Amino acid sequence: MRQIELKILKKGFTLIELMIVVAIIGILAAVAIPAYQDYLARAQMVEALNLLSGAKTPIADYYGNIGTWPTGSTFSSLITQQSGKYVASMSGANPSDFEITVTMRNAGVSPGIRGKQLQLATSNAQTWTCKPASVNGVDSKYLPQVCK
Repeated sequence: MRQIELKILKKGFTLIELMIVVAIIGILAAVAIPAYQDYLARAQMVEALNLLSGAKTPIADYYGNIGTWPTGSTFSSLITQQSGKYVASMSGANPSDFEITVTMRNAGVSPGIRGKQLQLATSNAQTWTCKPASVNGVDSKYLPQVCK
């Protein structure tokens, strides 16, 4: 009879076993959450690259037809979509080569890319180079694969 009572009392998990399970879940979460945040930031950067890629054709056409790079309001009139869910703005400038710069939003995006900038640059409207902006550029770990 005593053996039956002991078996009844031993059902369930001990406190140590539960603490081990909680510790394992904590370790897995500590590894998974930063990896997920990096993945999310890289996925959000795809929108920036898509907007930049969409701007290449009108810029190249303008340069081919006019022979100069568009500036100011001309640039704005050529590019129909200059912002998105994660991208705050897009601008064009020609210090020596032509550069199209997108700036990520400060809210609603992953912390690692808030307010950061990504550029597409060209000297001849045929070959474009994707890169972080020289000031406030996107960290290389968040760059889309074609920019690495």
